[in-house]
Amino acid sequence: RLDTPPSIHRRHPLSRIAHLTALATTQYPEIRIGDGQPQPRMTYDHFLVQARLSNGMALSAEIAGGRPTGTPFRFEIVGEGGILTLEGGAPRGFQSGRLRLHVNGEPQMVDEGDLASLPDAALNVAATYADLRDDIAGGTSNAPGFTHAVRLAGLIEDAMTSSRNGLRKTLGDWPAA
Repeated sequence: RLDTPPSIHRRHPLSRIAHLTALATTQYPEIRIGDGQPQPRMTYDHFLVQARLSNGMALSAEIAGGRPTGTPFRFEIVGEGGILTLEGGAPRGFQSGRLRLHVNGEPQMVDEGDLASLPDAALNVAATYADLRDDIAGGTSNAPGFTHAVRLAGLIEDAMTSSRNGLRKTLGDWPAA
């Protein structure tokens, strides 16, 4: 499954990242929260990554904040056999909304099981708890855990280091399948 953030974190749809170059910038230096006064942004709101995967494929990613609310999260894989697209999310991020799967532009039905009746904002948190429940009940370890979080933090730190010094970062102890 690639229909919830926990399932995306557990898998690498293409391959692991072998090395990357990144650029972090601030496009909107002030933000307005609710009806309040503009506040200075305290973090980057735009991130570009170019990477080579361990299987030799190229990856480009743009993570951008401050987009109009109608602009969904979009994750697209283009290959010889067609185009796989995940889109959706919410203004708070893709993790706080329901994702939709398309193959070559055609919507695909995703069985959300006992989570189907939940509101969009609750689905992904519930999916994480369901993964933990299934791990405990089945004696498995599929839900992202502390080790995965440490590796993901390392990937983010290496991407930020690349942005600061302009150099390519080579495979570290990044998230593994």
